[in-house]
Amino acid sequence: GGDPSLLFAMEKHLQEFLVANWEKTPLGKTLRLHSEDEEEATEYPTTVGRIDILARDKKTHDWVVVELKRGRDSDKVLGQLLRYMGWVKIHKVQGKEKVVGIIITSETDERLKYAMAMSQGVSMYTYKVNFDLKPEHAHSHGG
Repeated sequence: GGDPSLLFAMEKHLQEFLVANWEKTPLGKTLRLHSEDEEEATEYPTTVGRIDILARDKKTHDWVVVELKRGRDSDKVLGQLLRYMGWVKIHKVQGKEKVVGIIITSETDERLKYAMAMSQGVSMYTYKVNFDLKPEHAHSHGG
């Protein structure tokens, strides 16, 4: 629901917002942003494209690929996520580390839910934009 252009603007800034407030999000409790050799955790470069956010599990050191749906087609997002997960698995994983993926979307996506049922290690989070406008009343004159 809501104004699609407004939502798109929100989604554009979602990545920055998530990273800036990482510790306060549910993800920040168990995951830390991955950075190495001056590489940023966001727009992490791979030979098959840029990962929106690359994170690691604080305990297990598993790799976590986070993709923001940003109004893209469900299948496209999932395909991209799996491609990045595969790249990370081949180029980054050591020992028993696993690779999992997270899709962040503004609304529950039935198509993604079905695909997730067959995709091991892929989960989905939805976010809500709280944008409340409250009218403030002027002081009334005595009387």
